[in-house]
Amino acid sequence: MSFDVFADATMILRVKDSETSYNGLSGFFIQGSNRRVDFEVEGFFNSRYNEGSGMFVFSRTLMMVKGVVNLYKNKYSGLIIFSATTVNVVVDKRGALNSCSNDQSENGYEDIYNGGSGTFSGDGYTCGTGGNSGTGPSGANLPVCKACPSCPSE
Repeated sequence: MSFDVFADATMILRVKDSETSYNGLSGFFIQGSNRRVDFEVEGFFNSRYNEGSGMFVFSRTLMMVKGVVNLYKNKYSGLIIFSATTVNVVVDKRGALNSCSNDQSENGYEDIYNGGSGTFSGDGYTCGTGGNSGTGPSGANLPVCKACPSCPSE
């Protein structure tokens, strides 16, 4: 099941133990008209094997990761922050954001792409090969990542 959020007012969205995998587009899509979305993850959140990205953010968003987010083997990027979008990603000391083995299209997409003014704090990030965290415009903030282990086969 794909999950699309369109925010026309400030909203708080809490997700616990959820899956948005095997979709024809991106698994999770947040968009809005300059409204803020507070997105909190507890437990697990999986978005894998999608025909788009695992997570596509096109709205002012505060993403609090208190659990484990797995963005694996999507056709494009695991996490895309669209241009001119302010997104703050915070990984709690017990949380993790894992974005590995994406770009199944082999078109040069990355596990994490920051095309806007996203910021990353916390140290629970796993992405890229050898700790490579992705791409973005010159000066784009990217997280410091641990190298990906072998991704699960499912």
